[in-house]
Amino acid sequence: LPEEGEEVIKTILSLYPDHLELVEIRGFFNEGFMKGTIRSWPHIHNTSGMFFALLEKVDSLK
Repeated sequence: LPEEGEEVIKTILSLYPDHLELVEIRGFFNEGFMKGTIRSWPHIHNTSGMFFALLEKVDSLK
């Protein structure tokens, strides 16, 4: 569900826009509902459903 993955990442990025960046992930799984994220789907990938996002700290949180 987007509200359990992408929406959480969007909220975090909106709270800390000067401190965190989304690093684009590319891989075996499908692109998520948000550019740069990926998702696995049980019926497609024969695995548990998962959401992946990679955030990079670009400035200290002071």
